[in-house]
Amino acid sequence: MDIALIQSYIAFKSPSPRPLLVLIDRSQILSIDGILNILDRNFLIVPYENDLQIRDVIEKYKDNMQDKRFCIVTSKENDENLYIADYIARSNLIEITPQNLLEFSQNGFNWLDNVNQLQGADFWDNIDRLKKFRESISSRISSTECNSIIISALLNLDLLKPLLPTSAIELQRKIDRDERIAELRKKYPKLIEFLEQKVHEAIPLMAKIGTDEELTKFIWLAYSLSQHTENYEILLPRILGDDIWQKYGEIPQDRAKEICEQLIESDSDRTLEQIKLVEEWLGQDEEKMRLFKSWLGVSSGNIAKAVEYSVKERCFCAPLKDSLRTIARAMVSSSVSMAVAPQMKDEILKNITKRHLFLQDDTGYMRIRDTFDEFSLLCEFLNLVSEIKKKEWWNSRNRLDNIDLWIQDIYPKYISRLEFLRDRIETLNFKCELLLPALMQKLIDEVRQILANLNESFTDLIQRHYPLWVTEVEKPRPILTVDFISKVFLPLYNRYIKSDDQSAYIIIFDGMRWDEWDFLKPSILQTFHGKLAMEDVIPMLSILPSTTEWARNAIFAGKFPKDFHSADESELLESALNSYQVAKVQISGEFPGQRDNMMRFLEEKAQIKAVVFSLIDIKIHSTMQNLITLYEEVQVNFNNTIQPYLQKIPSNSLVFILSDHGFVELTGKGIIAPDRSQADPHR
Repeated sequence: MDIALIQSYIAFKSPSPRPLLVLIDRSQILSIDGILNILDRNFLIVPYENDLQIRDVIEKYKDNMQDKRFCIVTSKENDENLYIADYIARSNLIEITPQNLLEFSQNGFNWLDNVNQLQGADFWDNIDRLKKFRESISSRISSTECNSIIISALLNLDLLKPLLPTSAIELQRKIDRDERIAELRKKYPKLIEFLEQKVHEAIPLMAKIGTDEELTKFIWLAYSLSQHTENYEILLPRILGDDIWQKYGEIPQDRAKEICEQLIESDSDRTLEQIKLVEEWLGQDEEKMRLFKSWLGVSSGNIAKAVEYSVKERCFCAPLKDSLRTIARAMVSSSVSMAVAPQMKDEILKNITKRHLFLQDDTGYMRIRDTFDEFSLLCEFLNLVSEIKKKEWWNSRNRLDNIDLWIQDIYPKYISRLEFLRDRIETLNFKCELLLPALMQKLIDEVRQILANLNESFTDLIQRHYPLWVTEVEKPRPILTVDFISKVFLPLYNRYIKSDDQSAYIIIFDGMRWDEWDFLKPSILQTFHGKLAMEDVIPMLSILPSTTEWARNAIFAGKFPKDFHSADESELLESALNSYQVAKVQISGEFPGQRDNMMRFLEEKAQIKAVVFSLIDIKIHSTMQNLITLYEEVQVNFNNTIQPYLQKIPSNSLVFILSDHGFVELTGKGIIAPDRSQADPHR
């Protein structure tokens, strides 16, 4: 605040000031405390905030106003100043506004009350720029000029000069993105509306494109075609019709491109709505759509044209879907996939995963995002199959006789991902039909054959080595689930649990195999985000038989079924840990629908807590759906019923998340041998 300017202005307005001044300050540009020195007389500033406050403050002045000078500062309207009407009658009443101060300090230049909307620091921080811009205009100004000066000062740019289209486009980007302008919009909405109007006037087509559907069709069709083909002006009249072409055909290509790219940059919602309008209009006339696609070269099945279009097209969806279908069907049906250069495939994926405008659209329009997802997954699937067939272990079964290779490489990187991709692609293909049914079946059959070959090799390995692992003839053996307590749990427990107020949680998801862990892992890590750090992921092999009752009890017992005789999981765990002098152990099954029981379990004091969740195993045994649908249902159940409990685990805890066994999909009929009801797990 320029206190000297304020004092000079008050002295000018009141050359013989009374002991009481009342200053009307609706722009709130005055300080609400301190002292004003007017003609060598000091006036204490008394702000008028509310009736009670003003009464208490000036009570001491009312009977002795000759000896104590003060000034009341109010930002209220006249009808709100009734409480101090008596003081106003006995005072010098002066209105302090930006307009008054500017005209007082800038002799000969008039201002309009538009400038009075500036508040506090916005006025004082920009007063010098306001004066500078004002001096560039003659002594009389219009309302438009006054607003231009205010905006110019606030943004520190000259809007008094004609705004060129390129500058207007840049300013529009700033309006959409700049945080400073966003703040000004809240305080001075009319000023920003004025600024936007000024920008639109500099880009007349920009304003018109939102209201003129014919112009919208011309602009976006011209823009799309210009990205892919030359001499597109020959085609446009045939698609648009003579009337639209005669109205807008003379708009330069660069101008249309400039407008579209500015809209893409600054207003994505408006852009998507306009493209939908154009594409839906095209779709209503088969001949127009045929001409459009034919000119682009995407309706002929030409792989090279389809690839070229899929790399570049960021706007339209229908022709891009056709292009992706052409490429996908060629890749699956034959070795034509080799004709799509890897770098071109990467460019297509970059376009449909990062650049295309409809990645921002969540309305399900034309299922374009599903199409993008399926194509991306299909590329990953084909790359994975190709990679498998190049592996030495695929071409030499002797190399598959290595359990470490299976644990560290084949299963987590290939088998698990291959099944997931197959089912995900199949699910998406029902929605967007990227592949014909026969090609989808070919893909499924190829996965089935790969998995059958690998399963056969793995079965041979287990038959040869499992008896040697169990009897410890072959050392070191891979980590089996019976080794969890001794080889995984206890080393980490002794390392991290240092006080009685800490607990270790053993959380078993019954039937969770590796790919289900990959599916749930983001949600699980999000549950503990910022609370727990993931130490490691440790592959384990289930014991045989892997039936839940035997496999899970073996985890808690730390022994094979033949070495224990209890079915009580709590008793087995306590017995296993007894020799390690571990404190109180608490074990629980899950409590569906019994929130209080589960909360008591979490809150009870115990150094080791174990809980089992069976939702995956239950779904596996009852579902008739594919893996993706199964996993999505498990995800929903996890979010609703399990995640809330896991979030209650204290941040100083040690958490183990594990599974007792996995599962495989069987085709056709099968039998359980031996009959579990007659089998003795302890033999």
